[in-house]
Amino acid sequence: MFDVASIVGAYLDDAGTSAALHDEADDCLTCASGSYAAAEGTATCSLCPAGRALSDNGVATENHDTLSDCLICSPGHVAPDAGSSQCQACPGETSENIS
Repeated sequence: MFDVASIVGAYLDDAGTSAALHDEADDCLTCASGSYAAAEGTATCSLCPAGRALSDNGVATENHDTLSDCLICSPGHVAPDAGSSQCQACPGETSENIS
């Protein structure tokens, strides 16, 4: 028997009205790009915070199971919004303000 609630990096957000939607691992969905699920048994994924990005588009749960999967943008790049799937280069003639 498989414990669906033990999948970290995935979520299941239905209303819980059908046992058929809760009886196998494939019922859980991997978090989308820009998000992760660090806890077991979650109904939603958390967005990567601004300044970080996660580009994997829900291919593997192990790429979405901890905040550290949301990579900090490299120098000269920003992710101004939470839930970013990629960091963007600073606009021309500007640079990242490192304090």
